[in-house]
Amino acid sequence: VPAVAAVLAWSRSRPHTRQQEPLMMAATAAEFDPKVPAAALPIIQDTLRILEKFRAKSPQGAAAQPSTTASPYRALLPEEAQLRVAETMAGWAEPVVGPTADGVRIWRRSVAGSAWDEVRGSGIIESKPENVVALFETSDVNIIRSFNPCYDSGHDIEHYSPSAKAAYARLKSVFPGLKPRDSVTAVERHELSDELGGGTVFLLKAIEHRRAPLVNGCVRAKLLGMNLIQPVPGEPDKCEFTFTQVVDPGGAVPARIMNMLVSHQAVEIFTRIRKAARQIGH
Repeated sequence: VPAVAAVLAWSRSRPHTRQQEPLMMAATAAEFDPKVPAAALPIIQDTLRILEKFRAKSPQGAAAQPSTTASPYRALLPEEAQLRVAETMAGWAEPVVGPTADGVRIWRRSVAGSAWDEVRGSGIIESKPENVVALFETSDVNIIRSFNPCYDSGHDIEHYSPSAKAAYARLKSVFPGLKPRDSVTAVERHELSDELGGGTVFLLKAIEHRRAPLVNGCVRAKLLGMNLIQPVPGEPDKCEFTFTQVVDPGGAVPARIMNMLVSHQAVEIFTRIRKAARQIGH
C-alpha cells in the first residue's frame, strides 16, 4: 500500500534505535513531525486509518501480545480492584446536577493534592449489561467515536494479562488553536463482588510506556477513572452505569476552566454512552 510505504520510508530516515518503533507509532509520530511536508499528511492520515482497520490481520498492526519482558506496571489483584472501586464510590456529597428528566445524576469533588476535580455520572441504561461491557471492549472506530467524538485513533501497546493492557489514544483538538491530545492508559477489567453490587468495572489509570514516547505537536493528557456496569435486579435488559474521571489535559489549559467543562459535559458524555449502548444491542 503506497501510504504504508511512505511512512516506512519516513521511519527509516530517522535515527535508528535498538528497538524499532511499531509502524502505528511511527505513523503517529510522522503526522506531527514538522519536517514532514504538508502534502504528505493526507497519506499519513490514511495510513493510520488503514492500520487501525486491518491491525488484526497485519503482523505489525496486530493487537498487542502478552508481554514477555518486565514492565513497570503491575495489574491490580482482584481484592485491590474491589478496594479501589469501593474507595472511588465513597464520600460523595449531593449531586451537582440531576436527576435529569431521564434519571442522570452528576457529582463533582476536589481531589487532595490535585488541581483537577473528579467527576462522577450515574444512571440507568436500557440495555443488557453485556452490551455496555462490549461497548468498552470494542476496537470499532465508528462505535468509539459515537460516544467519544474527539477520538482520532489508537491501539493497544502491551497486554499485561488477559484483562489488563496499556492502550494509546490520540484525540482531536477540541478548539481551534488548541493542540490535539494523546494518552497512554492502563485499562483493567474486573468482576465485582456481590458486596459491591456485582457487575463489571473497567479501571483506567494514566501511565508512561517505553513504546509510547511523547509526540511533537501533541500534548500528553492523563486520565484516572472507571467505567462501572452493574445489573438492575429483576430487569435483565437494563443496567446501572457509573463513570468517574479525573482529567489532566496537559498543556496550559487552566484547571478552573477544565473542571467546569468536564462537569458541564458529564451529562452529554452519559447520554452518548447510553445511545451507543442501545445501538450495540440491536
